[in-house]
Amino acid sequence: MIDGKYNLKNLMGIGGSSRVYSCLDTTDGQEYAIKVIRKDKGYSNEVSTRIVELEANTMINLGEHPNLVNFVDANKSHCCYKKLNSKEGMNEDKYVTVREEINYLILEKCENGSLSKYVKTTGPFDELAARFLFTQLCGAVHFMHSQEYVHLDIKLDNILLDKYFNLKLADLGIALCSKGTTKLLAHKRGTNKYMAPEVANASSKRPYNVFGADIYSLGVCLHLMLFGTYPIADGDSMMSTDDEVDGSPRQRFESFPFLDSTSSELASYLSEDCLDLIEKMLSQDASKRPNIEEISNHPWMTQEFPSQVGEIVYSELHERFNHLKSLVAGSSPSFSIDLE
Repeated sequence: MIDGKYNLKNLMGIGGSSRVYSCLDTTDGQEYAIKVIRKDKGYSNEVSTRIVELEANTMINLGEHPNLVNFVDANKSHCCYKKLNSKEGMNEDKYVTVREEINYLILEKCENGSLSKYVKTTGPFDELAARFLFTQLCGAVHFMHSQEYVHLDIKLDNILLDKYFNLKLADLGIALCSKGTTKLLAHKRGTNKYMAPEVANASSKRPYNVFGADIYSLGVCLHLMLFGTYPIADGDSMMSTDDEVDGSPRQRFESFPFLDSTSSELASYLSEDCLDLIEKMLSQDASKRPNIEEISNHPWMTQEFPSQVGEIVYSELHERFNHLKSLVAGSSPSFSIDLE
């Protein structure tokens, strides 16, 4: 039990600085996600506290948006767990109780996982589904940029789906508020394969515009959603092979027709407007990239959706989710931990 109200449940994911578990709020019966700063990274209590405070303050200052993961609570507590007794020759219980201070965030739970898992396992999306999802993602980024905040780590791993398969942008741990600044940054932030070239080559002599960095990352996300590959030399794929997933025969993926398509084949299915937007967002010259307002007003984005698009995309995501679920059926966490 954390702070007398949160019951920890299963592990949902592991990030660079944190672990995320599902938890139950015993006061109202609601399930949330709890993001706990990792002890194995060697952060001091002061650093752990600062990590939590920065993300919590960003989320509080931004406010709620339907396509951003909602903030619920943040605090520090103590973690009690069992570990093997390292002292040999002792006749006592082989496990000892360890008590440590932890820092955590309570967030909205997105139980249907990250978009990266869907693309990796079931392949890229068709243009309609990608546009429907990308519109939601741009809504979240537009909301941030309009308040002069930048995310700086937009990637499919940080794009989550809630129980209704609504898209939620997560992990604002390195987000920045650019109010009253030059909007320039002189050091790398983000994930390498989603990084704009000027970010990868940043220095005090070559700072970059933080908003342009977010736009490039958006372009990488859309490219992955439509092609299943990163927009770099040799088209490095993020998709797993059969053997990497579960050794299953190829026919298991018949429901996902784009899984085995090449980039050139996929491009032939896409509209000129779609390809134009991708090309502009991925411009090597940051000054030529559209801003989030221009993306929202691009012809590809302003097309009217079919009346049943929500049901169509929900059905596709549900099918992909069921396939993903079948691959991990019977798996369970290899450890347990108690927090109080």
